[in-house]
Amino acid sequence: MAISLVSLGPDVAPDWDGPHCFTITNECCMGEMTGNTDYDPQDLVDIGDVTRMIDYLFVSMEPLYCPEEGNVDGSEGGVVDMGDLTALISYLFIPPHTPLAPCQ
Repeated sequence: MAISLVSLGPDVAPDWDGPHCFTITNECCMGEMTGNTDYDPQDLVDIGDVTRMIDYLFVSMEPLYCPEEGNVDGSEGGVVDMGDLTALISYLFIPPHTPLAPCQ
């Protein structure tokens, strides 16, 4: 489950008696493609995501906020492993850039 915040803008105060300022969904993917393992609010896939995945796999092993974002190679079962890290590095740094798997 994820909570998606809706930006009201810098000059707009929330109307607590009006519509909700957030939605709760069962999906955690921010966009259509995987790779945003650091859960960047702009859904950017960059070196920060590689760092977060290395941390998850080898250092702290702290779970990813959205495991679906980590299944970069689109493997069945959604397991996040070295294959995903390799696919993420390939996507970012090795032409031709292999497309990321769709987030499911």
